[in-house]
Amino acid sequence: MKKPTYLGLLNAIAVGEGEGAEYLAAWADVTDDKDVHRALRTVIARETEHAAAFAKRLDELGYDVLPRPNPDHAKRIKFARSSKSDFEKLEKFGFGRDPSSPDIFDRMFNNHDIDITTGALLGRYIAEERDTVRLLHGLHRKLREAGGGRLIDQALADAPSRDDLIVDGDGRWSSSALEARVAAVAGGLRAAGVGEGDAVCWQRPNGVDAVVLYRACWRIGAVAAPMHHLAGTADVERITATVQPRLTIVDALPDGPPIAPRVDHRRRRGDLVHVGFERRTEGGRPHAVRGWRTRRG
Repeated sequence: MKKPTYLGLLNAIAVGEGEGAEYLAAWADVTDDKDVHRALRTVIARETEHAAAFAKRLDELGYDVLPRPNPDHAKRIKFARSSKSDFEKLEKFGFGRDPSSPDIFDRMFNNHDIDITTGALLGRYIAEERDTVRLLHGLHRKLREAGGGRLIDQALADAPSRDDLIVDGDGRWSSSALEARVAAVAGGLRAAGVGEGDAVCWQRPNGVDAVVLYRACWRIGAVAAPMHHLAGTADVERITATVQPRLTIVDALPDGPPIAPRVDHRRRRGDLVHVGFERRTEGGRPHAVRGWRTRRG
């Protein structure tokens, strides 16, 4: 019997999938994100099955799996076990790329000598690998969208006494000072009758007030609806007519009994993050734009 020309491909998949299962398992052991852990568990099961299935196919053809020295494997496991964020690990392992872009699987059937049994095995493998890329890319996208809140929360936790968390002109805001201000403004919004899902409009230049208002809105589940600080009266009237805010802040930020944060970075379908506006070229009128709101503060 002629030696198959695709043995190298089968061997590379068997070895590579086994290594993939190992570093993903190391990652799953340290993540505290339930969604990430569930996705990793699914992918680990696939990688483990692929390694066994291709080793089995090699055995059926009369050949053994040949180990491949891979100096990067130990580095991957070390990085997977590290304290790096899940987002950083998704980036490191290549799951930030567009899943619709060309991949290595496109070339696997260029060898026309592949037999029917091996071809069927490869077909399922390719379909599952592409689904894995879609699954992990979806996680990457969700974590990226939640990243702003995560970064500020991490800064608050890691450096409570820093006086350079936010620098706004001559003012320097520490983590603890920012937290106290956000808690008080969130209480003021609640005292003014703002509830979950209600919009809050304001006109402020980019600065610490804007940061505080965004986070205070997120903290109580309200919708942050900033308006450009140079918008004129007519534009403001159009925007507020569209958004219909529960509260429009024109002067001092409201104060009230402090409200502690609800830490939950997961995006939920149907939630809103903010209502803004953009100036279109047709007529130059502002239009409200709706997005997501994450439950974080």
